[in-house]
Amino acid sequence: MTFRTTEEILRFAIEQEERARDFYLALAERVTSPQVRKAMLDFAEEEAGHKRKLEEVLAGRMDALPTEAPEDLRLSDAMPELAATPDMDYQAALQLAMKAEDRMRQLYEGLAASARDDAMRETFLALAREEGEHKLLFERAYDDDINRDN
Repeated sequence: MTFRTTEEILRFAIEQEERARDFYLALAERVTSPQVRKAMLDFAEEEAGHKRKLEEVLAGRMDALPTEAPEDLRLSDAMPELAATPDMDYQAALQLAMKAEDRMRQLYEGLAASARDDAMRETFLALAREEGEHKLLFERAYDDDINRDN
């Protein structure tokens, strides 16, 4: 991927948030568990909020993005990649979400490493930090709801 402007980067990021939202909404329609359906709808709403935040940045509010790297509980590091299935449980849904956010974080970090200028590099790094915050949200839910029960 080659980006020429920060605006192109942000439009790409907005599109990714839309795709994630659509994915969670579609999955909510397919799953059989009411708990997982609610989680998927909540995840979709989170992604819609992320999109709104990026639209603020696109409108000139760069301060809407995090400047500090978030904590990484690294819960998903050793977890296998899971496929979305209609009968997945809440634990699998959280694992799926953590992995998805981590993939986006890694994508933005990779794009930052190959950025042509400092402004683009910083935009990608800010987006990576944002995705790290999203992952942390799911990690904390996993830690609170799953690890607590085990």
